[in-house]
Amino acid sequence: DLARLRLTAARTYVRLLTDGQGAVASTTSASLSLNLAAHGLGPRFRLLITVRNDGATHVRDTPVVLTAPRMYRLGRTALTIPLLVPGLSYTFEVDVVCTDPSAGSDSITVVMLARGSALPILKAQLRMPVSELEDD
Repeated sequence: DLARLRLTAARTYVRLLTDGQGAVASTTSASLSLNLAAHGLGPRFRLLITVRNDGATHVRDTPVVLTAPRMYRLGRTALTIPLLVPGLSYTFEVDVVCTDPSAGSDSITVVMLARGSALPILKAQLRMPVSELEDD
């Protein structure tokens, strides 16, 4: 039973990586990682998106799409990463404004897509901190 459980866990992990649902993905040519962080006390935040290519080849023209519930206004909802050189980390900033600080908090989702395709390479969610009320 233990061997069967380990086999099932390994298959699920591989499926998670190949479907792009985790924070690390391996394709045939690259190994990418995606990290998210929110800076600020609110209602204005800065979302930091850090992408790293740990593979052996470069990756070009990678689309990134950001989605958020209505309580957040994003400075931009899409960007294209022109080049990811192996071994380097790249950080991108997106301004986020909480339009309803009394509503609590929710998650922002960042999805990296394959070039020329709607298939996700990576997907990461960040639970935003509870926003402070804005001083007038």
